[in-house]
Formats: sequence, C-alpha cells, structure tokens
Amino acid sequence: MDLCDDLTFVAFDLETTGLKPAADRIVEIGAVKFTARGVIDSFQTLVDPQMPISPAAARVNGISDAMVKGQPLIADVLPGFLGFVSGAVLVAHHAPFDVGFVSYDLFRLNLNATERSVLDTCSMSRRIFKRLPSYSLVNLATHFSLKSERFHRALEDADACRQLFLKNIEALPQPVTLKQLERLSGAQLSLDLWQSLCGARFGSLLEAFASGATVTITYEDAKKNVSERSVRPLALFMLRGAPTLEAWCNLRNEKRYFTLARIRSVA
Repeated sequence: MDLCDDLTFVAFDLETTGLKPAADRIVEIGAVKFTARGVIDSFQTLVDPQMPISPAAARVNGISDAMVKGQPLIADVLPGFLGFVSGAVLVAHHAPFDVGFVSYDLFRLNLNATERSVLDTCSMSRRIFKRLPSYSLVNLATHFSLKSERFHRALEDADACRQLFLKNIEALPQPVTLKQLERLSGAQLSLDLWQSLCGARFGSLLEAFASGATVTITYEDAKKNVSERSVRPLALFMLRGAPTLEAWCNLRNEKRYFTLARIRSVA
C-alpha cells in the first residue's frame, strides 16, 4: 500500500442524544489513530450531555442516562480530543453527522479548530464499490467481514470505519494520494465548519438557541424570491450535504428548513 506512508489518520465516531446539533448533544466519542502500517493509539470517553438521551438513540447505542451521569462534560473532553487528532487526517462514516456535532460544540464553546478536512468512508464506498444494497457501516462491515465486537458504540464503530477506510484504499489503483481520497469523499468538510459558516454573521442564531428567542431572517428561496421570516431556531444540521437551519416559522405556523447559504441576514 503506497498511501502516503508518512500520513497519520484518525477514524472517529460519536454517539449522541439525538440527530441534530444544537438540539442534541454528544454522549460518547471514540477514535482510533493509525497509519497504513497499523494502529497507533485509541481515544474513548463517555460524555455527560446534561440532558436526557432520547429513547430512539438509547435503543440504538445502548447508552442510558445513568451511564453518562457524572461523566466529563463536552467542554472538558473536546480539548483532549483535539490534541489526539492533532496532525492527523480525519476519517468518519457519514461524516456530515459527526462533523456537524463536533464542529458545532467547538463553535459553541469558542474552542479553536483549525481547518482540517474529514474524509467520508460512506461517500468513498459509494463511489468505489458500486451497486451494493446498503452503505451503512454495519452492512458494509458485514459485507467485507470486518472485525468488530459490537456496533453502535463509538470506539468499536471508529475501528470499523478504520478497517473500511483501508478496504477502500486497497480497491484503488496504487499509489493512492490524499487528493484522490478527498475527491472520492465528495463535499469537503472540516471541524471548523460552524465557525466558518456562522462567525459574526450567524452568531445571533446561537443566542436564540440558548434563550428560545425569535429572530428575523431575510431569506432567498430557490426561485430567488426574498422575504423576511420571523423564526425560532431549533437546530443546525447537514441536510443533503448543505448546512441547514431547522426553525419554527411564524409566517407558515409550522417547522421549516432554511439553507444557511440562502440566509442574507439575521436580526
């Protein structure tokens, strides 16, 4: 394998209280540091989300409120995680989900995350192994007989992601470059996602999340129509690859979704 033997990678995975950053929180982080030659180190911790874990999430990951009570807070965990991944190329399966949560908390807690691309083994597998019935991590791990003691816990899923990443590389003509992998991974994501998107422009959205306040956005829809909407922000997350605001729209009197790139101003 000729994949930049001098590169270090970190495959990481999260378990959360639900599906949406801002509305939900991280309850577990697992990560595996490796090179083309083998595993170097691992990182794993439960996190006290200071909110209930949704029944749907608990059914999937098996993590209960009692298990996370008294565990470190995310503000204490993230500096250690950033230190662990320092200098490495990051890898995740269905990366928009994991990047969305980590980058939101980094932004919310005002922690510095330098721009660092994250490779997505889901997108890579779709492009390299075409016409498979499913591209979930569990089904891909089963298809390729990857070793895993259990799924839907962060460290085990991170290691399955590592193995899948190497399986993707083995299927490519050698040598493989990082630029090739970034192209196969699709839309570029990094841990400074929300910092770069929000900054001063959308900072007031975070205040509205915290207080439950209503804000007025100027929004341009897909047909270039511009309107003002009075909304109560509910969540920020990735929708079909685009950073998106979920909010209660007082004009429509229902929950609506607003692509951040189309929000012209917030007041």
